[in-house]
Amino acid sequence: MLVLDGVGIGRQPEPGNPCPPQAHTLANTARSVGLRLPTLTKMGLGCTSDIPDVPPVEFPLASYGRSRLRYTGADSYLGHQEILGVTPPAPRPELLASSGPRVLDALQAAGHRVTRPNPQRNALLVDDLIVVGDNLEAEPGAAVNLLVPTASLSFDAGVEVGSIVRKAVGNPRVIVCGGANFTVEQALAQLLERGDQIGVPTPTIRLYDETYQVRHLGLPVDAERQLPHAFTTSGLPVALFGKVADLANGNVDVREPTADTAEVLRLVTAQADAWATGLIVATVQETDLAGHEQDPQRMARTLGTVDAALPGILDRLGPGDMLVITADHGNDPTIDSSAHTREWVPLLWHRPDAPGTDLGVRSSLADPARTIAAHFGLSWPGEGELLSAVSERPSLSRQGQQR
Repeated sequence: MLVLDGVGIGRQPEPGNPCPPQAHTLANTARSVGLRLPTLTKMGLGCTSDIPDVPPVEFPLASYGRSRLRYTGADSYLGHQEILGVTPPAPRPELLASSGPRVLDALQAAGHRVTRPNPQRNALLVDDLIVVGDNLEAEPGAAVNLLVPTASLSFDAGVEVGSIVRKAVGNPRVIVCGGANFTVEQALAQLLERGDQIGVPTPTIRLYDETYQVRHLGLPVDAERQLPHAFTTSGLPVALFGKVADLANGNVDVREPTADTAEVLRLVTAQADAWATGLIVATVQETDLAGHEQDPQRMARTLGTVDAALPGILDRLGPGDMLVITADHGNDPTIDSSAHTREWVPLLWHRPDAPGTDLGVRSSLADPARTIAAHFGLSWPGEGELLSAVSERPSLSRQGQQR
């Protein structure tokens, strides 16, 4: 299962959706800088939505559809939980303007020195090194950011501080971000007020480089109702690569967090070579980072890297194997906003022993997880509806037609 973080295909129509009506991550990227995605085109990506440079094909290699976000908002942590099989409860979005006093008290009670860089502002400075502020890339109140300059403080020490903040707030996520190429002074110089929010726009401090580390501390989710747990309790191995390795709970066999797209794809192919069966879930995060940076060229370049690696992944699949490609939300890099966008997301489901078909509009990101569990004959306590068009093994006649 490959999750293209932040790759949406158009605003999800529903009351109260703050997403701009023109948002369409893939289509707007194509209009801005062009897209060259020959393998995803052959798989049927252009059948999921109207995307310039990605036309629909008559006989796609994969079954195709679009999925609705059932969870509240547009958030990577919540989206990945739903993809793995459970829609988290509605979070309690909160800004530091209201939670700041609780956070300050909790940190001081744990023995940390806490100050306000500006007494009239709500951002906090912990031990003169860690900047605590609102996350400006997600919806207001969706997350609290901790910025840890790892040239001066270990990342693990920052995570310990983040765990204290996690217990003091009701936000969906507390995100601990570390990097060796920014200083606390540089972070403080970029503090920005946006309405009632106060935080550091992370692209402004050279955070997303080779020294980048991140830990997502999310709201509790019952991991025993999710797909990795269904595999491990049945004796089947599970590997998590990329951002999902930080976001998913529970015990797995392999867990390798990295934001580097080429490394994520290398890990996927190496693990596919090493195992005869099992579950591999990988997240391509650089697409999401491109949206935050409002960089359509990086978005197109990252998608091109994925596309170029897909033939090697597809060649490794035999009868009974499958490749699922989806996303957790949108992040349009062209709409003058670094925030996530609540969009439909694409769904591609490839099996080498079955022809592609139209999966229609899915009501949940959890449908693939339930269908994968059914394919392996696993008990499924999670959510989602069965993708009946791809859940049954094809007859010999259908296999012959596909060949």
